[in-house]
Amino acid sequence: MDQEESFVMTEGLAQINENDNLLVNELNRILETLNKSSNYSVSGEAIEFNFNPNIEIEKFGSLNYPVSESQADQLINYCDQVQCSDNFETLDDQILQNVYQIDQCRIQINNQEWNEKLQILVDRVTRQLGCLSKCQAKLNKMLLFKTGAHISKHRNMEKKEKNFATLILDLPCGYTGGELILYENEKRSEKVIGFEHTVEKINFIAHYADLENEFAQVKSGYRLILVYSIYWTEENADNDFVEKKVENLSEIISGFNSDEYRIGILLDHNYPIGCFTSNGIRALTGIDFNRYHLLNKANELLPEDKKLNFYIAHASYETSAIDISGAYLGYESDDSIESTFDPDFPYEWKIFDIDSQIKEVYDSKGNVYNTRNDLFFNRKSFLRFESFTHLIDPTTGDSKIDLDDLKNWGENVEYDFKGFNGDSGPFLTALYHKYILVILNKSFAFESSLVTNLNYAVNMIYDSIDSQINIDHVSCLLEALENGCIHSECWIKLIKIITKLNDLTSARHLIYCITDPNIEYSFELAKLVQNYGYGSLEDILTEVIQSEAKKQSILFSCNFVQDLLRLGMDEDAYKFFKETVLYFAKMQKDKPLKSKIVKQFATVFGLFVQRDETLKDLHQDFVDLTNKRIDFLREKLLEKPEITWCMPDANFPKHPKVEEFFHGSEREFEYKDIQEKGKAINFIAKYGAYQKGYSCEMDLISSKTGPIIKVVKNREIFRKIEKEFKSYEDELEKLMAI
Repeated sequence: MDQEESFVMTEGLAQINENDNLLVNELNRILETLNKSSNYSVSGEAIEFNFNPNIEIEKFGSLNYPVSESQADQLINYCDQVQCSDNFETLDDQILQNVYQIDQCRIQINNQEWNEKLQILVDRVTRQLGCLSKCQAKLNKMLLFKTGAHISKHRNMEKKEKNFATLILDLPCGYTGGELILYENEKRSEKVIGFEHTVEKINFIAHYADLENEFAQVKSGYRLILVYSIYWTEENADNDFVEKKVENLSEIISGFNSDEYRIGILLDHNYPIGCFTSNGIRALTGIDFNRYHLLNKANELLPEDKKLNFYIAHASYETSAIDISGAYLGYESDDSIESTFDPDFPYEWKIFDIDSQIKEVYDSKGNVYNTRNDLFFNRKSFLRFESFTHLIDPTTGDSKIDLDDLKNWGENVEYDFKGFNGDSGPFLTALYHKYILVILNKSFAFESSLVTNLNYAVNMIYDSIDSQINIDHVSCLLEALENGCIHSECWIKLIKIITKLNDLTSARHLIYCITDPNIEYSFELAKLVQNYGYGSLEDILTEVIQSEAKKQSILFSCNFVQDLLRLGMDEDAYKFFKETVLYFAKMQKDKPLKSKIVKQFATVFGLFVQRDETLKDLHQDFVDLTNKRIDFLREKLLEKPEITWCMPDANFPKHPKVEEFFHGSEREFEYKDIQEKGKAINFIAKYGAYQKGYSCEMDLISSKTGPIIKVVKNREIFRKIEKEFKSYEDELEKLMAI
């Protein structure tokens, strides 16, 4: 069986025997026991703060405790008006009325107990939110709400790497209303949080940072809050609950180190699209983070060759439907019907197309593992629904979830409603989203990456460079690389891997795979050659470089010589110089060379011309070539045309007035000879924009006497000329500096 066939995913779920199913059921049972920690928000009295925090605002002074209405009214003069773009992602038409803010850099809390008590509160609320890691809080801003103030539904945009939750501290002010409304899960259920005692106590609200939320209208008084972001620290705070389960779970997942197991665990939280990009596993919150944390701790107990890989898969299910009820017949246009859309209206939707797929897969660091672009080029998916042997929902205990069935997608849906579709009624697209924690053994994940994207294969091996490199994986990667390509940064990583591996066969194979030498990894390759010895790689190195006799190889060879010299490999540098740079120089000496290549030749020849008398003549040839190129560029720049609005090559045989305009120096012109509007539109479509010999913009102007075509010349046609002569000027400047 060839390599490509071996990676084809099994159509239909793999057949797992009864004993194996017991492993999965036990895994599901342990994960299900964590459900008790699945709070998305917590609130109450901040009993830690039984003292005056002594808050001081720059230029304003200290705040009273509690804050009086008169002082709050004066404070507004030192605040900024909150705008829609101030860390809010607009989901609906958003109105921010009578809301003011003060940036954290202008706020100072002078009570020395504050930070200590704040950390105690943070520890308490993060545990209630189900976070098992150590966290800390960072002040973002102060918000001030006047009577009547409110913020409509939005999602905070402050969430960055390691940001876990938002903490709101409600300062004593004496107000009514202003409840915070949170939209917690995929069913969009609301949770309304308000406080009765707002005069004497500091109250708090903590919620996941990416929850949709809104502030209801303040009915009376002023509301003043401090807004903190809660971040994970690098320290993990394991509790007894985790420790009791890790060892047992480790034994269970050790049985999954086989190609027969591809396990997915449905995530509980409703994550916004794009949150896993760059953040990776760090974007998990609450019960989802607990489950991953437990699995990861168990995975760390496994031997290196049995460790599993974790990914996040973004799955989608899209339905397209047409209304066949006939209710739309009373509408006259798309605009009128689109403005009336209500998902609960009794349309009679007929689904005519379904598209379900895994759109992206993210690794633990947030790198996209495969996208639709990967599939376009490779015609093969790293992961599909049918790839999973088990798809687990810890909430229900079901381990065979079928995501090809719409009933398993819940209510996390986005609607796209359009009006009439030809002779048919309204058109509705419903897009459902789910995220899945994916568990794969390293072998399957690596072999899949050899088909989908070699960059990921390199990164997977590089992740183990400080432990034990799998030489079989390296060999498979190099074989795949013979007919593939990787980014320059992955070339650097791969060269480091082969250097650390200390295997001469792999080093020679690596050099054989170089088809487009790049100076970005030249120095790293020079260190590899130093490690293995130039003599052991000389033949394959010169063969590969000589076979690519083009600009990139010439520049690489010159750069590589200098890298060898920097490493103290003088004799080896001279050998490589004679076998490559000198070889290219003799081929190129009668050709007109650009400054970049001439400069490199001149630099490298200058390093050896005193050592080898035979190089002097060839070195002089390049000096002469440089002078000839300088003369050529100077003459060319004398030919630079004067840029005017005259476009003498424009040709309009049936429209002499238009042609005369383009041949002249005027910039604008109104053409009135076309009397029919349809013909005027066709004229603009045919002759507008950038054409051979001219460039312009054309617009149709309506008038009582007939259509008028307004023609305005632009400089599009001159840009190519200007770019060409700018390149001559830049090259001449570089040559003069050699």
